[in-house]
Amino acid sequence: MPNYPKMYCALFQEVTRVIEQLQAVQRETEELYIASGEAPVAMIKQEDGCHTSDSAKDGT
Repeated sequence: MPNYPKMYCALFQEVTRVIEQLQAVQRETEELYIASGEAPVAMIKQEDGCHTSDSAKDGT
C-alpha cells in the first residue's frame, strides 16, 4: 500500500523549494530592472478601499 503521507510530504517540500527559487529569481530580475534606471516610479494610493496609481488617473 502506498505511503500517501510520505508522498504528500515529499511533493509539498519540492513544490515549496521551487516556489522559493522562482521568488528569488523574480526579486533578482526586479532589482536588475530597477537598477537599469529605466523603471518608472508611480505612487500607489489607497482610496475607498481600492488601490490606484497616479498614472491610472491621467490615462498613462
